[in-house]
Amino acid sequence: MGYLGLGAALNPQAGDLFFYEKYASDYRAYLKGQGVDEERMKPEPAKEGSFELWGYYQVGVPVFSMDLWGMSKQDSGSVEEALLDFVDSMPGWKGFAEWTAYDHPTLGAVEIGGQVPYSGTTPPYEWADSLLNLQVPWILKLAGELPDLHIYETKTSARGNGIYQLDIWIENRAFIPFPTEMGSRNGQPAPAVLSLEGEEVEFVSGYRRTPISRVGGKSRHKITLIIHMEKAGEILLKLESPAAGHDMQTIQIGA
Repeated sequence: MGYLGLGAALNPQAGDLFFYEKYASDYRAYLKGQGVDEERMKPEPAKEGSFELWGYYQVGVPVFSMDLWGMSKQDSGSVEEALLDFVDSMPGWKGFAEWTAYDHPTLGAVEIGGQVPYSGTTPPYEWADSLLNLQVPWILKLAGELPDLHIYETKTSARGNGIYQLDIWIENRAFIPFPTEMGSRNGQPAPAVLSLEGEEVEFVSGYRRTPISRVGGKSRHKITLIIHMEKAGEILLKLESPAAGHDMQTIQIGA
């Protein structure tokens, strides 16, 4: 069923892996350019039911998650060893609780201690400013890479007897497609809509509202409409999408 594209999707779609891998590579290059080139422990993968997986698989939007801070791998072979190395390098930081004997009411004699909760994911507070100054510029850059639709060009051709052909190109200025390949599979989010507003306009071919289901990254999509107008006048084109922006343009028909 998976080979035929049926049933539940269990892995990112091939077309989406292209931009995910690109931004992962760009992020590593960004960190290196900022002087952070040490190998860090791999982050914990997103779990079933997480916001990241829900956003991608159910809603079909591009989702990125990142650790603002990660422990250096150094010579450690596991997260636990890396944490111990980090605790040893930070005198006074309470990331590890000494093992202490405790008389448990049902279990009897036990010892309580070890890694303090969240110590492997939460750095010392004093590091907050430097970590934010390092990571926030990348986050802002990534936000600017989301799908961004615009009316790129319009062309009007008179066909005689008040008949006109309108060729309209919709452009996605971003690298990430609208929607993702998973979004196309799910029919999510809702298509962008190109609407045409004008007086005494009759549609010979096409509709007053045209859904736009797919525009690839750094690509254009062409829409052709045939209309009839007895008199010259203006037409307002409106492009609307809750997920990929808005645009409008006025064109002159006739005259």
